[in-house]
Amino acid sequence: MSNVNARKALQLAVNRKSMVDVILNNGSISTGGVVPANFAKHPKTGEDFREVNGPLVESNLEKAQELWAKAKEELGVEQVELGYIGGDTEVSQKIDAYIKDQFEQLEGLTINVESLPFQVKLDRDETMDYDIQSTGWAPDYMDPNTFLNIWMTGGGSNKTGYASEEYDALIEKAGTELAKKPVKRFETFLKAEKMLIQEDAVLVPLYQRAMAQLQKPYVKNVTANPMSPDYTYKYAYIEGK
Repeated sequence: MSNVNARKALQLAVNRKSMVDVILNNGSISTGGVVPANFAKHPKTGEDFREVNGPLVESNLEKAQELWAKAKEELGVEQVELGYIGGDTEVSQKIDAYIKDQFEQLEGLTINVESLPFQVKLDRDETMDYDIQSTGWAPDYMDPNTFLNIWMTGGGSNKTGYASEEYDALIEKAGTELAKKPVKRFETFLKAEKMLIQEDAVLVPLYQRAMAQLQKPYVKNVTANPMSPDYTYKYAYIEGK
């Protein structure tokens, strides 16, 4: 996993649309970045962050095979086995089985999946005792920084081994000298995400979570939230029951 072409091959091998449409089928949407859609807006134009940066990776099995072949040549190997840790819930196991199947389209690659209880998975994450892991992140506040500062060198939640002085400098700059320059700050976050995903291929973005639920027509004003609790019921009321 220290080989960037191997990581880029994994990014391109996954058909995200089939995953959300068939495996999840709950309103979740595929994504090619780490900052979600409908979350952060350009301070001047109002454009959505995800629309501005676009999908930074898309499914392309032919290109994935080319990069994988190059990676194997650089590493001097023909067969590769990688350990993959995921959760033990029904949804997690379905997703992980699908990802295993997608990754194993790459010639000579075997993925060994371990479905772990949450606390065990956290322990393995903490010690970075894995090759690949499936994980997610929920935002703490409405700003791209909550998704992008995770990956700074030595960050408390950065359990990937990723370390980049250039990336660190971008995130630090956004939080200091650009704090009162919202347009340039936004553009810096766009650049940082491209570096994280496109250039350094630290992550394989998959999907943005959603839930399919039924709501009685007489239940009014339940608000869905982009962060923190899924819903706010403070102003909800019953009408016409």
